[in-house]
Amino acid sequence: MEDLQDGNLSRDTRTRWNRLARHYGLVERLSERHLKNWRGVLWHHASGRILEMGAGTGLNLPYYPAGAEITACDLSEGMLRTAMERARGKGLGVRFCEADICRLPFPDGVFDTAAATFVFCSLRDPVPCLREMGRVTKAEGRILLLDHVRIDRPVIGPLMDLLNVATVRFAGEHIAHRTEDLARAAGLEIVESRRLGFMGIIRFIAARPGRGGAN
Repeated sequence: MEDLQDGNLSRDTRTRWNRLARHYGLVERLSERHLKNWRGVLWHHASGRILEMGAGTGLNLPYYPAGAEITACDLSEGMLRTAMERARGKGLGVRFCEADICRLPFPDGVFDTAAATFVFCSLRDPVPCLREMGRVTKAEGRILLLDHVRIDRPVIGPLMDLLNVATVRFAGEHIAHRTEDLARAAGLEIVESRRLGFMGIIRFIAARPGRGGAN
């Protein structure tokens, strides 16, 4: 989901992800062996009226809190179609919404929780989307993030910076984001931040809108 803040690029991105949706099951089988263990960490903190940003094919559906009112947004109609098929018959209170996650179609401060898992590693500049998460979340609400991040260690960190050039070019994946810094740049107030997984390559962040956020 590269550069969603640009309307033309949004159309190009939507086309690309709709095309990938046809074969995304293979990607899921390869990646979820390593990622599924961490999804529950984030969703344990979600409650109330919840927005999921970049819901994709619905990999978070099994972790949604029971009885929650959830709006699941994604740019790709194809991805959401798969998510809706997965949700069918499960009795979940989910409303699916095709939307540009950097320009959400919701008023200020309407959600108790806004969540995104492994979304922002696909963006060159996640700050506009993070800012939108803050805008639509209540001042006392929670913003929950789970993503791949740069490992800040000698040798490994600089190596990831070099590899990032290739992963962006060939897969659209940014493996060297510093998500905590990006969240602060978007005006969010970090409440909790911890590294998970092998060498801390995954980061969980709990934040809330900054003082200039929605009320």
